[in-house]
Amino acid sequence: MKHVYSLFILMLAFGVSAIAQSTTYSNNTPIVIVDNATASIYSSNITVSGYTGTLSSVAVVVRNFSHSAPTDVAICLEAPSGQKMLIQDQCWGAPATDITYMLSDLGSSQIGIWDLPSNGTFKPTANSGLVNFNSPGPGLGYNNPGPGGAGSSTFASTFSNATPNGTWKLWIVDVSGGDAGVINGGWQLLFNPNSVLPVELANFKATCETNNVLAVNWTTYNEANSRDFTLQVSADGTYFEDAKTINASGNSQIEMTYKASIVMPYAKTFVRLRLADLNDQYTYSDVLEIKCGAELPIKISPNPVIDHVVIDNPNAEFMQYELTDINGKVLKKGTSKSVHHRVDIESNLGKGIYFLHVKSPTTEHNFKLNKQ
Repeated sequence: MKHVYSLFILMLAFGVSAIAQSTTYSNNTPIVIVDNATASIYSSNITVSGYTGTLSSVAVVVRNFSHSAPTDVAICLEAPSGQKMLIQDQCWGAPATDITYMLSDLGSSQIGIWDLPSNGTFKPTANSGLVNFNSPGPGLGYNNPGPGGAGSSTFASTFSNATPNGTWKLWIVDVSGGDAGVINGGWQLLFNPNSVLPVELANFKATCETNNVLAVNWTTYNEANSRDFTLQVSADGTYFEDAKTINASGNSQIEMTYKASIVMPYAKTFVRLRLADLNDQYTYSDVLEIKCGAELPIKISPNPVIDHVVIDNPNAEFMQYELTDINGKVLKKGTSKSVHHRVDIESNLGKGIYFLHVKSPTTEHNFKLNKQ
């Protein structure tokens, strides 16, 4: 099943920003991840036909993934023309429950072995790089994105100019005994065709102007029909929001320098630049990670509470939380590294006073909640 998304993917090659509207194909059949074996569907396939043009890169979305030990799961993508790449291996050191995530060269970072499972966009990751995909799978004959085995492959380096039409295969194995899981929503394949937005971007930098203000600078060459530049910020490098828009010069064959200042919304802020032209095409810069030393307090909202409370964790630190009643009985507890973590309040809890205790490596907070 094919969809055309309003998602635009960046490929930077020799300083030129590439732009294309992504086309997405889906296989929604659930895949059971069998303990210490190949998956129930081996391989899970997506057949593409009628696609014109060549590819600059691809990305994969894994939908509704659950596993009691995600580090056991390894995934390899194979193109119709034979290119193969290990895209997930030894990721996440805690049980995953119904998460949906994208593996893309645009991800802010690779996934650590001990990271907490979460929705989002991540770079392809192979923390061991030594998975054997049994026959008829690719065995050990695949590109490795690393960091395991000093791999450095990307979706772009592996699948650029691959044959789009034909059968794409997703090979999945569980490499250790004792745990199992499921990809309940199947998977999606995103194609990013070769096409160029006529703006050359260089020298994109962000520095600390003060403890909570960023100074952002960038340079362009040979602008053609450029409209504007939008600075976008994120707490985790995955979900971005607009911070400031600067008008572009429009058409220029000389070096143009731009600068802007923005207030940091998070203690550690990820920054990127969206470049848009007059035809409503756009592309993105690399993502920069900036920390200026400001430590921001943990907060909660809303209060009074009806059915949930959100813990705002602007420093993105690992935190533990406990919800208790006035007698100290623990009603709910958990952990998170999310900047905005939602804690649902069960409907059977009566109106009254409750307490939310939040502890991070650098601080502790006790919040008094008024349940309505």
